[in-house]
Amino acid sequence: MRPYRGKTKEGKWVKGWYLEVRGTSNIYNKKRGLWIEVIPETVGQQTGLKDKNDKERYASDIEKSEDGGVYEIIWVQEWAGFFWRIIKKSEYEPGKIVTNIGEIVPLGRRNTEIIGAVHDKEAE
Repeated sequence: MRPYRGKTKEGKWVKGWYLEVRGTSNIYNKKRGLWIEVIPETVGQQTGLKDKNDKERYASDIEKSEDGGVYEIIWVQEWAGFFWRIIKKSEYEPGKIVTNIGEIVPLGRRNTEIIGAVHDKEAE
């Protein structure tokens, strides 16, 4: 099982194991040895992949490719996997069929870097 990440009401990201109890979303922070309440909409699971800077990738991360494409990492339940939702088309995508904004493409090991998360003001 992969860890999760969520944002506290104070705006801090915490990583660890996720548990929802009585309508409250919590992440167990191993370093602090306690459960921390997080905003449910900000919770995302680690994908198991890293970006070009060796940074862990989580659902709701926003990534940018070297060719100008911008993608949001999403979980698609029907396909039981992580995918990219295209936010901005790449300037050059050889051999790519699906390139429309809003369309979903398989999450890959492409040379991308995380530039923020959906729930960060910097990524908006």
